[in-house]
Amino acid sequence: MFDFLENIDKEQVAFAQQLSKHQLGANISFPESEDELHLNKNAIVIVAVPEYRGSVDDYSTDTINQLNNIRETLYAFYMGNWSYPVIDLGTIKPGKTIGDTYYALKEVVKQILLKRAKPIILGGSQDLTFYQYRAFDEIGSMVNMVNVDARFDLGDSKEELHHRNYLSHIIVNKPYNLFNHSNIGYQTYFNPQEEIDLLDRLFFETYRLGEVVENIKHVEPVIRDADIATIDCDSIKTIDHLDKNVNPNGFNEREICNITRYMGLSDKTKTLGLYELQKSESPAFNILIAQMIWYFIEGCNYEMHEDISTDNKYLTKHIVPISEEDLIFYHSQLSDRWWIEIPHSIKQYNKLKQNTFLPCNKDDYLNACDQIIPERWYKAKKKNLV
Repeated sequence: MFDFLENIDKEQVAFAQQLSKHQLGANISFPESEDELHLNKNAIVIVAVPEYRGSVDDYSTDTINQLNNIRETLYAFYMGNWSYPVIDLGTIKPGKTIGDTYYALKEVVKQILLKRAKPIILGGSQDLTFYQYRAFDEIGSMVNMVNVDARFDLGDSKEELHHRNYLSHIIVNKPYNLFNHSNIGYQTYFNPQEEIDLLDRLFFETYRLGEVVENIKHVEPVIRDADIATIDCDSIKTIDHLDKNVNPNGFNEREICNITRYMGLSDKTKTLGLYELQKSESPAFNILIAQMIWYFIEGCNYEMHEDISTDNKYLTKHIVPISEEDLIFYHSQLSDRWWIEIPHSIKQYNKLKQNTFLPCNKDDYLNACDQIIPERWYKAKKKNLV
């Protein structure tokens, strides 16, 4: 793995190590070889990938300097009551070809995942998401992905992979490991109606920016169900005149940190990708990225690790008769979280091999009591049979 990596600059390591024992930098490990790397379950691993050749836009941001600023800001933050180790592996420098970078990213992420640690990828353009996803090929099972983005990035799969068509490449290229894709925060004027309709026909989930901002808690179950989480930083509202992609609409600083904390809190999320960091040269933006990473780590340290099964005595079962079947909800007395059961049918082929518990919220239960079928449950059931 270290064949693909460039170690953290020694000056940055020295800066981190001279910090107070209560600050994050003094508690991060900076391995420089396989012998020094101790990847334990639940370790959080930072790796940067300043690769932008897959972007159709032209940027001249000093990405290495930007990554150094983000890292030093993060190192200086104080820790919470955390127990999970944090490792900074360094940087995957762009290869001779973009394909070299893609291969290196996939291999590094795969090796981290095989140790059941959690990689945080500091991109890079969003085409890197495709290889973050491909790292799961040898791990098995279907995966769910959630992407915070103003655009769907479907594009044309017949074109070479780039940051505006990576999703279509995920959909059409084997092996088909994607069970569900959820977009959080799309802005309609950035997306063709035909793409909105296509994602609906695929039973993928899409949530407009306005409806998410109105009640951000409603996307917590969507995030809770994701194996792969990504954020396109273009989805963040412009916060400084130095922002290169001026976007007057988008998530504000508190909202994006809230979303990132949800990603960390999820028992299921295995990797986080932060992409399109080059949108800004603003010091405030770099501080925000560091805060987002801090909130993800904070969330990871407060995961509930609940046993979501019918044997869990802390789960209360609620049966709601609706139409021609019963909807079965489960409510946790420990975390106050909700799930709905997707039944496994032995009479017809389906992707899920057992009954599955789909995260939901209390409003889904209350609506079901009024005979309104939860849309997430409907789409999940339909995808299971496609």
